Amino acid sequence: MKRKWEQLTLEQSLGVPAPRPPVRLLHPVGAPRASTGNRPLVVELFCGLGGWAEGSRRAGLETVLAVDCDMALLRLHKANHPRCTQCQMVLGPRSEADLVRLIRAHVPPGRAWHLHGSPPCQRISCASAMRGRKSTEEGMGLVLWYLALVLRLDPPTWSMEEVSHAQLTGALAMARQLRPDAVDFVPSLCMGEYGVPQHRKRCIAGTPRVVRRLRDAAELRAPAPALRDVVAPPPGAAVCMSPTGRLPDRRRNVPRGDGTFANATIRRCMRPVDAVAWTCTAGNRLIWCTADYRVLRRFTIAEQLAVQTFARDYRVGRRPAVATVGVGQAVPPLFARKFMACL
Repeated sequence: MKRKWEQLTLEQSLGVPAPRPPVRLLHPVGAPRASTGNRPLVVELFCGLGGWAEGSRRAGLETVLAVDCDMALLRLHKANHPRCTQCQMVLGPRSEADLVRLIRAHVPPGRAWHLHGSPPCQRISCASAMRGRKSTEEGMGLVLWYLALVLRLDPPTWSMEEVSHAQLTGALAMARQLRPDAVDFVPSLCMGEYGVPQHRKRCIAGTPRVVRRLRDAAELRAPAPALRDVVAPPPGAAVCMSPTGRLPDRRRNVPRGDGTFANATIRRCMRPVDAVAWTCTAGNRLIWCTADYRVLRRFTIAEQLAVQTFARDYRVGRRPAVATVGVGQAVPPLFARKFMACL
């Protein structure tokens, strides 16, 4: 039963669909130019600033179409992947027909191609649940749509990177039961086991033979390097603080004999610089602290790029807020390269 003051949408009141948002392209639609032989072409949905496209490029594969709703991130994608067509589009059921036409325009008939998607994960992450945001059911909408799109398009190979959650793994388990030839997944994969210098855990789904190779191939595994081996700590920095942690009460510091301090208010938000870094997030950057937990400064964008395995010269623009979100949301290119090498 609707409340008296609830606002009806145009679609509800008139029974007609609301106008779709415009589609903006950063490159003319058309067949890829001088594409790399007969190797699979890559289509990237929810692309952000291009972590998966960068990993694909390192694996020798060309991304021909990248779609996202954020034009600021798409411009960064274009700056780093100029041969690709970037498209601003609100992805979902209402825009699926337009999306399919774009894919057909960029992938020649009979050409092998790979579809990747990283649907927004904020609504189904544990951090969001603790902050009291809307239920995960709304956040699962785009994930379920993407999974259904994969089954409808039936690309030669596909992949999805997502925050692990019970609803997500349940949906993937059902899809695998119905289509074991098309769907397989790893419920919680730690990218640090593949050489990424952080304990970034994600659910990885995709074409069964590719997921099996990623899971079983020993040559793809590598130990995660320590933070000190990836970036140079600033003078005086001894520990790194998680961006989601609270600052400890320094009045409760208890000195140890080796010059370090114990503090009961840390609550697992601090790590020494000789350990593996915390996971990068889109909300805030990691924080450098002294041994007695005094904050020195937040990580620079260049340091965040290094922890996410981007190259030093990867272009992130001049807007720190946009760069922080884009880098934090991205799939580490090192992991994407190893996944795409399984093709």
